[in-house]
Amino acid sequence: MSTQYNILLQKLETYIRKFYYQKLIRGGLLFVTGFLSVFLLIALLEYFGYFNSVTRAILYYGFMGFSLFVLFFFIVKPLLGLYKIGKRLSYEDAAVILGKHFKNEVNDKILNTLQLHKNLGVNQQEGELLM
Repeated sequence: MSTQYNILLQKLETYIRKFYYQKLIRGGLLFVTGFLSVFLLIALLEYFGYFNSVTRAILYYGFMGFSLFVLFFFIVKPLLGLYKIGKRLSYEDAAVILGKHFKNEVNDKILNTLQLHKNLGVNQQEGELLM
C-alpha cells in the first residue's frame, strides 16, 4: 500500500511542477505583452503629448510599478512555487483541482486517499478500521 501511495505522491508532485510551469509560461507571455503594450502606449502619449517633467515622471514610475507588479505576481511567484520556496500548492489542493477537471473518472478519490493515509498515520491503533 505504501508503494502505491508513494507513486500517487510522485504523480501529484509531477502535476504540481507542471502546474507551476504553465503558470510561469502564462506569466511570461503576460509580462512581455503587457510590458510592450504599456511601453508603446506611453511612448505614443509622450510623442503626441509633449508633457512636462512631472507628467513624464508619473508615466515613468507608473510604468515601472506596473512592470514590477506583473513581474512579481506572474513570474516570481510561480518560480518560487516551482522551487518549493514559500507557500506552494499542497497535495490536497492539487487533488481538488484534478477532481474538478476529471469529474467522472476521479472526482474526489485522490483527496479521499490522501486524507485516509493521513488519518492512518495519526491514528495508528484505529488504522484497522480505516483499511
